[in-house]
Amino acid sequence: MEKEVYLTEFANENDYLRLKRLRGRHFTFDAAFPDSSSQLDVYSTSTSELVEAVLQGRNGSVFCYGATGAGKTFTMLGTVDNPGVMVLAIKDLFAKVRKRSCDGNHVVHLSYLEVYNETVRDLLSPGRPLILREDKQGIVAAGLTQYRAYSTDE
Repeated sequence: MEKEVYLTEFANENDYLRLKRLRGRHFTFDAAFPDSSSQLDVYSTSTSELVEAVLQGRNGSVFCYGATGAGKTFTMLGTVDNPGVMVLAIKDLFAKVRKRSCDGNHVVHLSYLEVYNETVRDLLSPGRPLILREDKQGIVAAGLTQYRAYSTDE
């Protein structure tokens, strides 16, 4: 797995002054995956440690960013036969909760939001856009649904 991506941009053929000049941009990421990577590869590298942190009492968020058509929805949701990062995280979370919970007394709350064109939407309760505000917990999306889930299937 590579951590660096180098993009080459060729000059516009109408720009005679820069016709022979190549522009390159170098980006460094925590991880960059080729299109041959599996959903499990992406989950294991990007999110599995976050699930462990959530079980230790921290809040966790998975942020997926990219251009329209880049594959964000597929990466996050996947398919029934090839589940994505979000589905794998929820399965992993409940498997670890079951393994660690001696008395079965545990609480899991889930939220699901989208930020698109600077608009924050609650995907569990569609309606008006949410407002971001700061309180003693930090920055929160006011009114974001928290769904109490009891199993992976829910």
